[in-house]
Amino acid sequence: MDYLTLILCLVITYIFIFSTASKLLDFKGHKDSIRFYRLIPSILIAPILTILIFLEAFAALLILFNLYRFLGVSILAVLLSIYTIAILINLVRGNSDINCGCGGVIGEHKLSFKLVFRNLILLFVIMLVLLNVKSTLDIDLVEYVLLNFVVVALCYLYLSLMEYLFVKTKIKEVIR
Repeated sequence: MDYLTLILCLVITYIFIFSTASKLLDFKGHKDSIRFYRLIPSILIAPILTILIFLEAFAALLILFNLYRFLGVSILAVLLSIYTIAILINLVRGNSDINCGCGGVIGEHKLSFKLVFRNLILLFVIMLVLLNVKSTLDIDLVEYVLLNFVVVALCYLYLSLMEYLFVKTKIKEVIR
């Protein structure tokens, strides 16, 4: 596995790890987001959400710990496809004034075709990773751990930049 594929794989993995963590930390809020999609009967939302969160975490851990990496990336591709289809269904219905329920590094946004486009880009990256993924890593543990730290640092840098831009926008609104 070349370094670019590995870095892309880790970026996708951490996107889902952070997303899973935010869903676990605000299970009720995320359950409400899913309810507003109006795709699942209310009684099934909690069990299905639990399964989805488990699958996200399971797939991310498979990738992170280099256990059946191809399977983990494939699960994430299927989940992201499901989420994208759910967004599209609601956009076609005209139901765009709800939070996406994405959480994590990519944040919470109202449903829009920009989200669909973003997800399609992520799916493209996942497909590139799937085409190049190997079952084992050709790097030593120290390099792998270092790459993980770099990817996590980049995720936090991205979050900090997004927070800065959000606060800057709010300050401008207050000043006006």
